[in-house]
Amino acid sequence: MPAFHFLFGCQVKGFEKLQDGPYLFISNHNIGSGIEIFALLDSWKKNQNKPIYGLAHRIAFKSPPIRHFMQKIGAIPATFDAAVDILNQGSSLIIFPGGAEEGLRPFTERHLCDLGQHKGFASIAVASKVSVVPISISGNHMVNPVLIRSKLLARILIVPRMVGLTVFPITLGQIFFSAAAFTIFYSHVPLWVTILAVLFIFFHTPLVPIFPARIKIKVGNPLDPLELGQDERYGANSIDRIYNRIQDEIQKGMDDLRLGIDCPQKAP
Repeated sequence: MPAFHFLFGCQVKGFEKLQDGPYLFISNHNIGSGIEIFALLDSWKKNQNKPIYGLAHRIAFKSPPIRHFMQKIGAIPATFDAAVDILNQGSSLIIFPGGAEEGLRPFTERHLCDLGQHKGFASIAVASKVSVVPISISGNHMVNPVLIRSKLLARILIVPRMVGLTVFPITLGQIFFSAAAFTIFYSHVPLWVTILAVLFIFFHTPLVPIFPARIKIKVGNPLDPLELGQDERYGANSIDRIYNRIQDEIQKGMDDLRLGIDCPQKAP
């Protein structure tokens, strides 16, 4: 994917060191989610010769065109049984537990990993007994900085709630595209048409990149879920321990990327 390497860098390091899986990859999430997902898939394809799948919101599979696209890139509905089945079949799986809440976090929190206490991946790891691999992503929040993330806005606008979002952002991209649409439409069409056009664009541009950015991705070392579940430093029970340790490992990786420690090199 030359465009990704040219515009965003998309430097990925770590897949090359992994042996035969399967693996359960757990990653932080960012506003430029499409970029990081395709960068990961591209790097995985270059370094591994086995299929990989990813959990996606179940609502995406209710529309046939979207379902076809999601299935084509290896997405499966986000259910416990589907995840365990994939891993038991010998394929690897990637999960972004923080979901939209983490992906739409404000720009001021871009260096923080917050998986939102979504601990389902820990239960999946215990049930499947496959190694858990933390993935840290840094720089992606630069592509379309989030100014605010609001639960109230998701309720007021209704549409976000209809598609399963509990939060909705206001980004620089939304402001830019909405202002451009208002300028173009206002002098040519009735005001109500202008308002509808601006709202349509506002709803559909939160994830549209407006800036190039250097995106760095670090794939950590495989961790045994059974050993993680026995580490008493990270919680009262095995699920809490796995969750806390993996979130900690992702945060450490993000800090390393931000400070330039053991960073991936730019792809040729």
